[in-house]
Amino acid sequence: MVDPLRVCARCGTLPHGDACPACAAPARLVDAPPDDDGGYWVRVEAALRCDRCKLLTPVDGVDVGERYRCAHCDYEQDVLVDSFAEGLREAHGVGDLAWPPPDGRHPDPDCPLPDDLPQRVAIGGPAAALLWADGGVRMTVRVGCPLCARCAAPLRAHTAAGKTLVRCDACGARDVYTLPERHAETLAGALLEAWRARDADEPAPRPVTVVREGARVLTLRCPQCGGALDAPDSARVVCPYCATVCAVEAPLQRHFAEREVATAPLWLRFKGPSPARLALQKTLAPALARARKRARKDALRAQPPVARAPQRAKRSPPPSAPAEGGNATPLWVIPLVVAAVAAALMALGR
Repeated sequence: MVDPLRVCARCGTLPHGDACPACAAPARLVDAPPDDDGGYWVRVEAALRCDRCKLLTPVDGVDVGERYRCAHCDYEQDVLVDSFAEGLREAHGVGDLAWPPPDGRHPDPDCPLPDDLPQRVAIGGPAAALLWADGGVRMTVRVGCPLCARCAAPLRAHTAAGKTLVRCDACGARDVYTLPERHAETLAGALLEAWRARDADEPAPRPVTVVREGARVLTLRCPQCGGALDAPDSARVVCPYCATVCAVEAPLQRHFAEREVATAPLWLRFKGPSPARLALQKTLAPALARARKRARKDALRAQPPVARAPQRAKRSPPPSAPAEGGNATPLWVIPLVVAAVAAALMALGR
């Protein structure tokens, strides 16, 4: 059974030292009990590097398209979608391999992990995070557990049939997140607002209409009535004219904000052995098996002759050889018996 994970009481990540390296808060830990279905969480801070201004635009979801617009210079450019998918697989490997020590979530006694595994070294270091980059995608991956938005207690989760139920034992809050089928091979779930199941009377937010002049954003308008919206300060804006709930993407929030808007990290949930673990087992298991076989042979050779003697197979004596101390008939008697029998038969014939 996996022991409770002691995480930062402010951000939910695995801390090191006197201050949390993720949120810089003084170390105050809470116990996050393991989920009963074997799932585990990682916190991902993802960003895309602009080809023009070289600055990073944070990513607030896992549905990254083939193009994105830089939040700093408004330049639209291509995205290496395969690189982002590879980053999600890397996050899976961190959650599986790095915690708990020594061999992670799915240990194999026949294939122990090496001590210099990058995921273990990174999470065990002072930053408690793995920094990953490829194709303009940058990710910071940490082990942890999401906290309740109401009372900041660690959340419990259970995933079945593509739905992740998240509940707080402290205040009783509950939410359900539906995983799109296209992510079923990579994720078990994620705490994304777009995936949260809504009540029957709760309308789904509609994306705002963006009015541009060339590459410059002029204003935002309601998708229902076309009314102008105030500068957004959150991901949801209510139209003052028709009360339509409008969704505002993070780049637009940062564009209208007077100061830099902090990006909420992605809490991703995984289940089962990661592709990184399966690749390691495929590589290490044959070599470890050969090493064990060679070690057994070396240990046998190192034993003294007296110790090796009982391990040798005992050879049974040949069938023709008489047993030692027995009453077997000598071989020279057999011809005499044959001659006596022949003489008796001839005498009877006369």
